Amino acid sequence: HESRKYEVALKMLQYATELEPANPQAKFQRANVLRTMECYEAALEELMSVRDSAPREASVHFLMGKICKQLGRRDEAMIHFTT
Repeated sequence: HESRKYEVALKMLQYATELEPANPQAKFQRANVLRTMECYEAALEELMSVRDSAPREASVHFLMGKICKQLGRRDEAMIHFTT
């Protein structure tokens, strides 16, 4: 089942984050999995944490924009797309 794969991925990425808390890549991937699972608010929270450590990373803002767009928050999405 797809959902089981995502749950396993989240656990592995959580473990990676615990081993290396300053690693933004593990948090970014975790946010991407959460987005795929349609856990949009949780994904945004994770991305905000990544953005704090890598404020100029375009992929973070792009994914935040996609999620905001999916949530119908178009103005916020545009801010992320143009950041």
